[in-house]
Amino acid sequence: MTSTGDILAGLASMLATAAVATYRADGTRYLASETAVTFKDLPPAPDRVVCLSPFGATADQPVITYGQQRVQLMMRGTQNPTDVDDLADAAFAALHGAANLTFGSVHVVQILRENTIPLGMDEQSRRWLRSDNYVLDVDLPVSTFRPS
Repeated sequence: MTSTGDILAGLASMLATAAVATYRADGTRYLASETAVTFKDLPPAPDRVVCLSPFGATADQPVITYGQQRVQLMMRGTQNPTDVDDLADAAFAALHGAANLTFGSVHVVQILRENTIPLGMDEQSRRWLRSDNYVLDVDLPVSTFRPS
């Protein structure tokens, strides 16, 4: 798995361990009653979803392996307007402030929520949406130009 894949799988596992959502690495379909964890895709079902999408890594150092990775948690709740906020609060409790983790080939120094963005309602299904963006300070695997 790539370092980005390791980060996504690690976050998904943390959410599953904290009983925020169900993560199925094998791609098995989620039940309508479950809260799914997906990568980069917000499927039509189930209603409740936490979709993890990496974006805009910043502060990568040119010689050492330290850097940052940003990950969007796009969440969808039910038709209850506060359900998506409950889901985001549970994700925050599971992730924000976590430190000194190993996700496959990546050492995660810390995870911090950067901001939240209300996204309104999915007009077709009338389910509420929200995006929370997290910053992960990471030590990435060594490479040719970043040997240590």
